[in-house]
Amino acid sequence: MVVGEFVTHKQVIVIGGGPGGYNAAIRAAQLGLDVLLVERSKVGGVCLNEGCIPSKLFAHAAAQLRKLRHLDELGVKLNGDYTFDIRALQTKKDSVVSRLTNGVESLLKKHGVEVVQGTASFISSERIGVERGEAFDLYESNQIIIATGSSYSYPQGMEPDHSRVLGAASIYQLEEVPNHLLVYGSDYRALEAAAAFASFGSRVTIVLDGKEFPFDSAINRELGRQMKKAKMKYVKGAEVEKVTVTSEGVALALHIRGEKREIAGSHLYVTGESAPCVEDLHISAAGIQQQENGLIATNKRMETSVTGIYAVGDLVSAVPLASTAIRQGKVAAENCGGKNSAIESSIVPHVIHFLQPVAFAGLTEEAAKAHDYQISTGQFQLSGNGFAEITGEKSGFVKTVSEQGTKKLLGFHAVGEGAIDLISQGVLALELVAREEDLTSIYYPHPSFNEAWMEAIEDIEGLAIHKV
Repeated sequence: MVVGEFVTHKQVIVIGGGPGGYNAAIRAAQLGLDVLLVERSKVGGVCLNEGCIPSKLFAHAAAQLRKLRHLDELGVKLNGDYTFDIRALQTKKDSVVSRLTNGVESLLKKHGVEVVQGTASFISSERIGVERGEAFDLYESNQIIIATGSSYSYPQGMEPDHSRVLGAASIYQLEEVPNHLLVYGSDYRALEAAAAFASFGSRVTIVLDGKEFPFDSAINRELGRQMKKAKMKYVKGAEVEKVTVTSEGVALALHIRGEKREIAGSHLYVTGESAPCVEDLHISAAGIQQQENGLIATNKRMETSVTGIYAVGDLVSAVPLASTAIRQGKVAAENCGGKNSAIESSIVPHVIHFLQPVAFAGLTEEAAKAHDYQISTGQFQLSGNGFAEITGEKSGFVKTVSEQGTKKLLGFHAVGEGAIDLISQGVLALELVAREEDLTSIYYPHPSFNEAWMEAIEDIEGLAIHKV
């Protein structure tokens, strides 16, 4: 390894080119700063290359397959049967990922961000080294943004071999549809993979290590109903005692409420637990403090315990989401540019591309009660919505949670067509500390799925017009 003779100074150094990192780099450049972005693999990070984009493309393909089965109701007749080719979907995925990656690279170039491919590590609080094969370059800055994301850890004995036991990097690389896919996990990644491959023709069994999915009780009931209708199976409260992998498939030896049970499938997908990627960074050399769970502590400005060093995304958030990384990256960059920017909100939208889309923001009914709120809830089934009747998308509901007395809205929860697009209205309402009348006194387009929100809020007072 050849050590560079010179130290290059930059006004801002961003380590990591995922959603948080590249958004931070571009925002800093927009503010007139000289920016270096260090990425050891591909810009866009796991989100663009392996996670968000591939998984949502598979979810989109699955949704189109499900819709095909109902087109005859609209007079659209298919000539003969239809088939699904997962290899063609892989080709499409590669094309989409390539175009988006090239797009990010073009945006970085357009804004004058210097991109270096290599592995960065701290030498001091203002100096980093970047290893590029046989070369080792030195850079310094008094403003550094860390955005290295997270990696997954797996239960012992369930580590992916990327053949029969699949992880986040391999589930969307399959070129054959599994005959029977076992899914271990209860988060959005588990549900999205399960729904996609069930639509592609796989038998699917979800194995939960807990007693229930970690969502609002109404959403959990709806998930169970949808899975039963789609002939997907799920097992609650299962402890995996042994995993047996053969050339033929995977078998799980389970312990469920005192009883032993075995489930066998052709493939097993394990979602894993996310852990911040900090090992190669040598953050101790910079004096950066970590919390007990490994996450880096920051203030609302996304600044760490060391002045001038910021951390964003999966490094600081217990729930890894691109949406939080993007916002945090911009805040960190704006502070580097002299602005007084801060993260003031805890209202983050959560979405799941399941058999029917799922979206929620704010407090669940159970969480609101746990916080000692005296609450009221309203719920409206999409089967009572006119536009749902038109489109044939009548499965699902909208639920709202509000505080008694003040009528302040606390949470929005929805399952069904349009839920993901409409959750932004819920986020905005929560951000503005809206009350029930703020959303019932405005006009809604008709006919539209939006009207379900209005009726769910009216239902808090028992006033929903179209509730059956």
